[in-house]
Amino acid sequence: MFLTTKSFKSIFDDPIWKDLEKTTSSFIDYRSEKNEDGYVLEMAVPGLEKSDLSVKIVKGRLNVKSESENKWVGEFDKTFILPEEADTKKVKASVENGVLSVNIPLKKDSESIIEVL
Repeated sequence: MFLTTKSFKSIFDDPIWKDLEKTTSSFIDYRSEKNEDGYVLEMAVPGLEKSDLSVKIVKGRLNVKSESENKWVGEFDKTFILPEEADTKKVKASVENGVLSVNIPLKKDSESIIEVL
C-alpha cells in the first residue's frame, strides 16, 4: 500500500504517484478540480455501473475499487488522501455515461462567540 502525506490536490501532479499506480493496477484515467464548494474527482469507468464500484472513505482516505472483469477497465483499487478541509460526511458519488464523479465538499468555517465573564 502506498502511503503519502501529500494533499488531494498535489497527489495528481506527482509523477512518482502516477508511476506507482501504473504498476499496482490497471490504468484508470482520472482528473480532479477544486472549485469554491470543494473538490470534484472524475474517473473514467467505461462499461461499469454503480453496482460494479465500491467508493468509501476510511481514515481520511478515499478508496475507489472495482472487481469487475470489464474488458475496458478491469479490476482496480485506487486510494487518494483527502485534504484536511474535506467534509468527509457529505461526500457524494455518482456514475453516468462511463464517468464516476465524486464530489467532496469543504467544511464550512464556523465562528463561535465566547462570552467573557
